[in-house]
Amino acid sequence: MNDSKLSVAARDYLARLEKALKPLPREERADIVNETRSHFCERRAAEGDAAVEAAMAAMGKADAYARQFLRNRNIDRAVASNSGLRMMSQSLRLATTGLEALFGFALFAVQYLVIAVILFVGVYKAINPGSVGLWLGRPGFPLFFLGDPGPVARANADEALGFWLVPICGFLAVGLYLGTTRLLKRFLLSFKAKI
Repeated sequence: MNDSKLSVAARDYLARLEKALKPLPREERADIVNETRSHFCERRAAEGDAAVEAAMAAMGKADAYARQFLRNRNIDRAVASNSGLRMMSQSLRLATTGLEALFGFALFAVQYLVIAVILFVGVYKAINPGSVGLWLGRPGFPLFFLGDPGPVARANADEALGFWLVPICGFLAVGLYLGTTRLLKRFLLSFKAKI
């Protein structure tokens, strides 16, 4: 589309936008710049140069406008990877943008930490069965303990799960990982929609 009728400021905006979008593939970058140019040309034809100036003001600076596209692309890549680690990395980057993103990152970090602890308990039970267990106190000696309660408590408690703790921890960790990763994916996509 011919932008020779656009103001110098609008052409400069488009040039800065294209430069800021350099990390994107050429075709995607061209689509964004052409769509923005088309928007400017339509606004100019309908309402004049003042409408184009208003559109540029509404979009913000060209580099800030470009960051929105770059951020969306990074979210899309992280979500498409189905990797909890990549999505957490993207969530950490978004945590700098506001309290909602920071809270989301913290919540998911805690969830993944809990999963790691559950997995550790299962693996440690397999390696050292006598040191880890789910201990339930006998009548008159209330105790609910995950780990090694010590010799006195062990004399007054029974291990509830035995070696079953290993597969239970494994299934629980996998299930929580899949659920947490799915929720993280939804969070990132909902955050993308707000950008």
